Amino acid sequence: MIQFKTTYTTQDYVDMQVKLQTLTGDLNNLKKRSTISLMLIVIILSWTFDLFSSLFGGIAAVLMIIAAGLIMPNLLEKTAVKNFNKQLSGRNMENSLGTVEFEVNEEGIIRKMQYSTLAFDWDGVIRIGEDDRNYYLFLSRTHVLFFPKQPEGLSEADQLRFESLIGQVRKRIREEYQQSRDASQ
Repeated sequence: MIQFKTTYTTQDYVDMQVKLQTLTGDLNNLKKRSTISLMLIVIILSWTFDLFSSLFGGIAAVLMIIAAGLIMPNLLEKTAVKNFNKQLSGRNMENSLGTVEFEVNEEGIIRKMQYSTLAFDWDGVIRIGEDDRNYYLFLSRTHVLFFPKQPEGLSEADQLRFESLIGQVRKRIREEYQQSRDASQ
């Protein structure tokens, strides 16, 4: 059994929410829809004010369209992070933040927090995401368990075993996905 502790901060929770929105495609879909809408508005306004009738107006319209495509996605992500922070400020997060203990073995993961202990089987993981710091185990479309890729205090052997377990789960998920695709064809 591999055991380690980590501490969740409010920023970790916000990062997890943004990652969840990104991995499920919700944030990217919102960015695409909003950016396309803004670009269409700029195009319509450009034609309405007849900006394309002159070289300068055409260049200005094209620059506005490009600026909308470059600025809008980043602006939306910053807005989403602000909204997550605002939501968290009004919630009781004492069982979501602070020190968390994990026990990881071949059957699954046990997460121990101040007021609760939850066990998750590896078979319940439907998707694995990751970034530079964390793994994100999707137990459903909205329930995500996240923990550090390289927990502090883990021996090299336990780190390799930990990564091997994650790799086995990824392999199972890929195989199940391939089987479902083959069955549907």
